[in-house]
Amino acid sequence: MRFALNLIAALAVATTALAQPSRRALSLNPDASVVHPIDDVPNTGPITNAKRFAMHLPPITPRTLRRPHSRTPTRVHGAPRSESSPLPPSVAKCNILAKTADGNSLGFVAAAFNKYGEYGLFQGSPDGALEVMFTGVSGSRLDMYANNSPSTSHPFVGAISGFSAPDDDFSHGSWNYAFLGGVSQTPPGSGAVAGENTFVMATGFDGNYQSAIWSYDSTSQAIAAQWINVDGSAPSTYMLYANDVNQGILLTGDKDALRTAAEVDYPEITLTCVPCN
Repeated sequence: MRFALNLIAALAVATTALAQPSRRALSLNPDASVVHPIDDVPNTGPITNAKRFAMHLPPITPRTLRRPHSRTPTRVHGAPRSESSPLPPSVAKCNILAKTADGNSLGFVAAAFNKYGEYGLFQGSPDGALEVMFTGVSGSRLDMYANNSPSTSHPFVGAISGFSAPDDDFSHGSWNYAFLGGVSQTPPGSGAVAGENTFVMATGFDGNYQSAIWSYDSTSQAIAAQWINVDGSAPSTYMLYANDVNQGILLTGDKDALRTAAEVDYPEITLTCVPCN
């Protein structure tokens, strides 16, 4: 009799388990079968004055001939000069060093995308690594321009809303996320906008994006990212490394919620600007 009751109980548990669909881990990117090489060429040309003006940078300094020094100032030389406006922060040929939160080095961000059109490949040497500079009108909400971007048409390093993210808002308790990739320039303080970017080019799936997400501390050389929600709010933003098949740099508003949803303990990372010649 006891055996019969145990058998009935076991069958009931098995039936209940079969009736409930098994939970699947979050897929951060689409299936690899949909990806294809990005039909673009690397951005290796010099930055023209037109590009510099668009990025709030001063024009290229013209070359001038040396003139003999005059001890007596002319009326022009002696005239009061207007104070020049402070230049936006700018770092030419700055390589990006990534480390885990506990200080282990991942290497320098490579001038290459993963198969999904996202940044997250690293290399041990700065030689040939991604070279960037920051542009903007203040010390935050800066754009990061890649001098040697793998994509001529999308030379800014920005955040692209995640493939599985239900919307474009970060918050505590939400596993919404974004990957870093090649994007076009968006206004500072703007939420994610629709349009083409390197993720879209590589996969054919939509992915809203924003570029003016960066802050740079010239003293510590620390680089931080700030996602902007649809309503213009600035939620807590954490940077993680998807160190699995994705091989991408992630942004999220709740690192623990994302780790739980993806069932992977992605490490939190920091980025440091390493100026180069």
